[in-house]
Amino acid sequence: MAAASGVTRADAGKTPREYRIIPLRPMAGDVEILYGNPEASGEPFVMRIRELAGTVIPPHEHPVDEHITVVQGAWYFGFGEEFDAGALEELKPGDAKSTFHFSRGDRVIAARGSGRIVEGYASGAIIQYEIEGSQGDRFMAHQHELRAQ
Repeated sequence: MAAASGVTRADAGKTPREYRIIPLRPMAGDVEILYGNPEASGEPFVMRIRELAGTVIPPHEHPVDEHITVVQGAWYFGFGEEFDAGALEELKPGDAKSTFHFSRGDRVIAARGSGRIVEGYASGAIIQYEIEGSQGDRFMAHQHELRAQ
């Protein structure tokens, strides 16, 4: 997996790691850690994220680069400070904006990056995560559990 993704690490291939499945409850979906440790500051990681149809990720930002590969299904996304399903756009190289996401059907993506993801707290239907970038900067990401009508 490391060679295929372009991610390298001094001990890659020495000790195989088992996949870890982290249930995201009450959110709809699961995360598999395929490589690295997303909770370790500055360490490369690869995650497979499974989202159910109708999952909405509201506007948020990432302080570190994240590379997304759609493995299954289609990914619709947009830019801006407010979610607008009618304003979905294509992400182009060099763009750095807040994004929101919506899944029309079940979707599987692989997310790679460096930084530290720290689970936050739940408040009603909103789960908040504190994200720490590789430079030590932190911000809050929010996940709403919304279902298609």
